[in-house]
Amino acid sequence: TAPSHGIARVTMGRRCCENMTRMSAGEAAWAAVESLQARVAGRGGIISISKEGVPGIAQNTEVMPFGIGRLVDGLPQVATAAGATRASDPRELFETQG
Repeated sequence: TAPSHGIARVTMGRRCCENMTRMSAGEAAWAAVESLQARVAGRGGIISISKEGVPGIAQNTEVMPFGIGRLVDGLPQVATAAGATRASDPRELFETQG
């Protein structure tokens, strides 16, 4: 089967959403990726956003490029990265990328 089939088999998106009822978006994303690895030896990643708008990103792949955006004084700002670490907060990209 294709590598992404594991994501569907463990219903990773559903698991992440359920996790966000009791943990942050980032913690929920990492828990979903860990479940993917433990249950089907799957590899992949997920981007989550809490109801407060706080992003969370996790992956067990070498890279997972992503971008996030926000409005500041009505103007869009975009930040990008090649992947996330467990300790990273995607919002910090705005400070490092200006």
